[in-house]
Amino acid sequence: MPLLDDVERWFVDARVERVQRREHSWTFAFLGGGSRRANLDVEHAWRLIKDGGLVVTDREDGATAGRDVPIDAEAIAASILEVRRVVTARVDSETADLSLSFEGGVRLEILTISTLYGSWQLIGDGIEAAVQEGRLFDPAWFIKGSGEATDA
Repeated sequence: MPLLDDVERWFVDARVERVQRREHSWTFAFLGGGSRRANLDVEHAWRLIKDGGLVVTDREDGATAGRDVPIDAEAIAASILEVRRVVTARVDSETADLSLSFEGGVRLEILTISTLYGSWQLIGDGIEAAVQEGRLFDPAWFIKGSGEATDA
């Protein structure tokens, strides 16, 4: 699967420059080798794992859960991810879930939780990929107007 391989290769040695919460999505801005840049826009669930345990998820952002101060998932994710490089990247060929393993035992997982809506997309220098209908494809088919997704 060439696109799947391209996505996985693009992430290796890249680092997160910025984590940004948006109204209905999240953006993880990456800087790769040779000054390549790309945005990973996430509309479905994500979770951050460190040292074998769950640290924070997008669903917890703003929750208090008995705390005095709401959870700031953006700040937590940024503080952990912005100092590390991606060691390995994996796109699950059946679910299109994305798993990025960073230096220091940190992992960011993007979970595809619906076949009806877009889950995540990676657009930037030398890469364009998106997950729609539960599968990874090249989003150029939208522009071409073919009406059919191209499987990765």
